[in-house]
Amino acid sequence: MPYRLGRNLRKGHLAEDIGMNVLRGFSAVADVRHQDHIGVDAYCVLLRPEKRLLLADDPFSVQFKSMSVSRVTYDEDSIDWFIGLQIPLFFGKVDARTGRVAFYTTSRYRKRLFNSPKINNIVLDFDSVETSIDGGAIVAGLYPPILECEEKESRTDEFACHAFSHLKKWIAFEKRSIELQKFNIHISAKWSMGGLPEVYFEGSCTHLHERQNHMRDALPIIDKLAHHAMGTEECDPKLLQAFIRIFEWYCNEGYSNEDLPIDNLSRVIEIWESQ
Repeated sequence: MPYRLGRNLRKGHLAEDIGMNVLRGFSAVADVRHQDHIGVDAYCVLLRPEKRLLLADDPFSVQFKSMSVSRVTYDEDSIDWFIGLQIPLFFGKVDARTGRVAFYTTSRYRKRLFNSPKINNIVLDFDSVETSIDGGAIVAGLYPPILECEEKESRTDEFACHAFSHLKKWIAFEKRSIELQKFNIHISAKWSMGGLPEVYFEGSCTHLHERQNHMRDALPIIDKLAHHAMGTEECDPKLLQAFIRIFEWYCNEGYSNEDLPIDNLSRVIEIWESQ
């Protein structure tokens, strides 16, 4: 049908164009063509104003929806992809009539992720502030939006500066949430309309069978801490002993010296044995 085009499809494309134009007001945008669309409409890099230059800063991604969409669902086949995203994903709702775009964080779903035995769906609700379990589904509220503007407004230098500093803080929050997710640590935050995240809880839910994975993931951090422990002229014996205990714990859990690629911790052991 070469001469036909679906009315709703056309409206969706126009709304996405508006969203892309807003994004370009404060970020460099690589839009994903429809033939390659896999759940993200645009990969972006914040642009930091620096005198007469714009410098590349933090990366993030965006998925656009029309204003009429109230919910987005990730089914059992797509949950792992969504949970495994390593850069922040924001949703943008576009009102094609007014040219207004509202951006939303997706972070609330993590609140229920770690203490739920079996999840079949993740439902993102644009009109709710609550997060709950409904059967095998996490229903996570996205409201309120963290940033709003009209297409014309997005072209001003004032808005570009505001959007950069605002999303810079949001991306930092999202990145920390993503990093801690592998340790089953969740950060809960609240925010007002167009506001910044206010963290009110940081905690974890863990299970015995996950211990080996967490010990493996923690090795690079322990190695860094061991480096700091040796950062003084006179090493604190109690501090050295604490790292020896950590080393012994790993050995008791079945790790060998070859399994522990931690040069600084090995150096701590050498210092301890020489005393």
